[in-house]
Amino acid sequence: MIRIRIHTLYIALFLIEYHSKFTLLIFNITVNIRLFEKVLFKNRTTGEELKCYDHHKYIVWTTSLWMNRLFTASYDCSVAYMTFDMLNETFSQPNIIEGPEDWVNAFGSDADAQFLATHDDESHDIRIWNISTLNINITLIGHTDDVHCIKFVRKEQLILTGGADKSVRLWDMTDGQCLRTLTGHEGIVWCLDINRHRIVAGGRYGEIRVWNRQCDPEFARSLWLHPRDTSIGRIRLEATQLITTDGLGAIAISDFWQTPMLNMSCGCKAV
Repeated sequence: MIRIRIHTLYIALFLIEYHSKFTLLIFNITVNIRLFEKVLFKNRTTGEELKCYDHHKYIVWTTSLWMNRLFTASYDCSVAYMTFDMLNETFSQPNIIEGPEDWVNAFGSDADAQFLATHDDESHDIRIWNISTLNINITLIGHTDDVHCIKFVRKEQLILTGGADKSVRLWDMTDGQCLRTLTGHEGIVWCLDINRHRIVAGGRYGEIRVWNRQCDPEFARSLWLHPRDTSIGRIRLEATQLITTDGLGAIAISDFWQTPMLNMSCGCKAV
């Protein structure tokens, strides 16, 4: 396992996305307790800054690259999109869509359209919106507390969610049916990811929970690759690696083949 530590006093890096030509960084700068959100394009080869946007008033929580468009969604309850031409290195001005009147938790897409997900603070329902029409396609009903993370699984038409009720839920994106409810976390679920073989979620107390998709949900494993006095901030599944970050500024990169506790099978009982 590889550990990387990043610590900055005034800058917090929220998201990183990669394009064949550029790296997209989403970060905020704190000046006199005020957050200034920046969306920054950088050349992947030279590191040169290509474009800097500051069109949102508060934290940009999620982004989506789709063809030659970048979509951004913020806790200021607005969605924006801009187009870019990497051949000529030109970028359009952001187009701002105000509303819906909830924080946007996630973006997703299928072959035809882009979607965003919002969470209702009172009912804890999740609404899936079509960006083109700003109409609600489906509503996901089942969580009993705040929802903190949503993942669209485009190829399988699935949605994965997790939150303060300590559960992870897998939904059918076409009809809103809950297909699986995964439990076992000691605390709030803050982040999650999924691939063909596994579902992973990170939460409070430095806990990472791993489920094998081909097994009964009871067969799972909790891992502590980070200290228990922090929370898992981001989690990502690669083909053979698990990448996690925590609130102390550490990044852990774990190899499924070289780390025995990650190489789980249906015989691994929940702990």
